[in-house]
Amino acid sequence: MSISKANLKKIGSTCLFVNGFIFLFYALFVPAFVHGVHWLITLVAILFLLSLPAIYHSLHRVHGGAEKVVVALLGLAMVVIIASDLLFALSILSGLSHELAYALGNAVFIICIFAIGAIALKGRFLKWFGYLSILTGIIGLPTYVPQAPSLLPTISLLLLGFWSLAFGFNITKLRK
Repeated sequence: MSISKANLKKIGSTCLFVNGFIFLFYALFVPAFVHGVHWLITLVAILFLLSLPAIYHSLHRVHGGAEKVVVALLGLAMVVIIASDLLFALSILSGLSHELAYALGNAVFIICIFAIGAIALKGRFLKWFGYLSILTGIIGLPTYVPQAPSLLPTISLLLLGFWSLAFGFNITKLRK
């Protein structure tokens, strides 16, 4: 049984739409100090892994080889985030620390979003999506600075939600 590119794009855009709603829910309704909802971030990472073929095919015709690097780094970031969430679950029992792996995975994810924006500005994507990606990357990176304003992570999550919805919309648009 083979899966066509159109079906891959349907699956990918659906995963990105769901991720957008999860990010928006997380930003608006889950306070930053609640740690009991890490399973939502794990779900987002799993959905991003499922959407990687659609992301690759949507970026593929845009730039020579940059899309391979971006998709590989995006996949690596999602695996690191999933592993750090598993470490978080184990830390309750064993005292393992997961913060460094989680921050590394998120930082690579934000850098990938910035790179997707740069690629999108050169390709068939809507230009506002490229600018939204770059803005999301610029706002997202300072959230890992220790003295970052407390409102910055919420703004970053809102932008991630809108970015994910916009990416799903662009993949749907490219499918037609």
